[in-house]
Amino acid sequence: MEIIDNIKVFLAKRNLQKIAQIEEHKFLNLSKIKSLTLLYYLNEPLDIDAKKHYADMYAILEDLRLRGIKCELTFFVDNSLNETKRVNMTSVTNENFSKWTYSPDERTYTDFMMDDADALINLSPVTCWPLEYLAQYSHAKFKIAVQRDEQGARYNFLFKPSDDTSFPLGVYKQIINYLEVINKN
Repeated sequence: MEIIDNIKVFLAKRNLQKIAQIEEHKFLNLSKIKSLTLLYYLNEPLDIDAKKHYADMYAILEDLRLRGIKCELTFFVDNSLNETKRVNMTSVTNENFSKWTYSPDERTYTDFMMDDADALINLSPVTCWPLEYLAQYSHAKFKIAVQRDEQGARYNFLFKPSDDTSFPLGVYKQIINYLEVINKN
């Protein structure tokens, strides 16, 4: 099974490199961001910690709403999910992506690309190849991600959280802090 997984990752990496970057990328501080796409990999959706992750995601969406930033959150779960669908939150599963290359199916791609945002933040603690595809396809002008062992998409800013930082809320707060103070005008 590990050999098959390695082949799938190899194919994903190769295909991600071929995806053209159409949009011009630029650094945006928080005051310049009016719309944002968030990505998150929830690897234990039915685990006891999942409730904390959901609460964190709701808190992030509320914080962005209070800041006047339009936000869409797409999170990937390995298993089916019984969480109530909320406005601004979309869950995707393995069924939405190719079994061999992890690339999104046409509907998932179309639905994701409809969310035209100024910036994209991938808060995932580990590499999730389906989300890497979505990040690479995104037309966001400024892409941010947590620094991981392997990156599939090309990001403008990689963030390395401290070891004791919680996912996703703690990482989100640190990234927002950087965006508030960097290039402050």
